[in-house]
Amino acid sequence: MQKKNKVNIAILVDGSKETGLGHVYRSRSFADALQSSDIVFLTRSDHYVVDILDAAGFKTLLYKSVDELQGILKIIIPTHVVIDSQNFDASIIKQIRQSIGSTLIAFGIERDIAPLFDICIHVASEYYEGNKRFYDKESGTLYFKGPRYIFLRDEFLTNRNRWKGSGNFNRIMIMMGGADPDNLTVKVLQKLLPILSYELYVVTGAAYTYYEQLTNLAALCPENKIHFFSNLADPSEIMLSVDLLLCSPGNTLFEAYCLGLPVIAFFQNNSQRTDFKGLPYIYDFSEEQDLKDLITGFFKQLGKYTEFAKNTESGSGKAEILKEILNQ
Repeated sequence: MQKKNKVNIAILVDGSKETGLGHVYRSRSFADALQSSDIVFLTRSDHYVVDILDAAGFKTLLYKSVDELQGILKIIIPTHVVIDSQNFDASIIKQIRQSIGSTLIAFGIERDIAPLFDICIHVASEYYEGNKRFYDKESGTLYFKGPRYIFLRDEFLTNRNRWKGSGNFNRIMIMMGGADPDNLTVKVLQKLLPILSYELYVVTGAAYTYYEQLTNLAALCPENKIHFFSNLADPSEIMLSVDLLLCSPGNTLFEAYCLGLPVIAFFQNNSQRTDFKGLPYIYDFSEEQDLKDLITGFFKQLGKYTEFAKNTESGSGKAEILKEILNQ
C-alpha cells in the first residue's frame, strides 16, 4: 500500500476526577508522536482535560452528544479516528465506521468490541500476557499488545535504563496520576512522614482537588524533607534523580519501567485491578499497613525488579505502530 504523507486524525478521549486522566495523557503522547499530521481532539470532559490538550498545542473540540460528535466527524472527515475512552459501545463504533469510513484505532478497549477496529493497542487486562503483535484474519484487526507498545514520550525513550539511584531508598517520589480520585497522595504521605529518613518529592496532577488536606499534612514535615510539584509537563528529570517511585498503575508505571526506576504501585479502582492484574509490585494500599516494611522488602529484591522492568521493553515498539498507522 502506498504511504500517505499526511493524515488527518480525530482523537476521541475522555477523563475526569472520578476516572482519572490516564487516557488523556496517553492519547496526548500518541499525538505528540504524530506532529506532522493534522490532529484534532474531541471530548465531552471537564475543562482541565481541554486545558491539558490546549497547553500541548492541540486543537480541541467539545461535544455533548453522540449526534453532535457524528456531525463534527462528517465535517472534518478524518482519515483516522482514534478512540481512547471507555464511553463508546459497539453501536456507536459501528455508526462511526458506517458514516465516516475512517480507519479506526483503539487504545485500551474492552476485549469484546476490539474486533470492530482496524488497529487495537493495549486490549484491556492483557498487559501481563507479554508483548505480542498479530493480525486477526477473521475480523481484519491488527493487534499490538503489551508494555512494548505503550506510547511513551521521547524524554523517557532517550533515557531508557539510565536510572542509577543512590544505593538506598532515601529519595522517594509520589505521583498518583492526574486526578488521584482516592487521594492516595495523602494516604501515602501519612505513612511516610513519621519516617524522617526519607526525602519526599510529591507530584500532583491537573485534576487533583485535595490540596487543603495535602497542605495541612505537609506542615507536619520539616521543610527540607518534602518538595511539591504540580502538573509537571516533564517529570523524567525528577524520576531519574530519586531512588523510588510510588504511583498508580498507568503510563507512569511504564515510564518508570523504561527508565529502570524502581516503582511500587497502588490500585485506584477496580478497572486498574483488572487491567494490570498479573504485573508484580502492584498492591491495594489498604492491604499494606506497614509501608516501610513493603519498601524494605522491595529493596531486597531490586535485582529481580530491574530484570523484570528491562524485559517489559516498555515503549520500544512505538515506531512499529507509527509506521503501520501512517501506511494505512
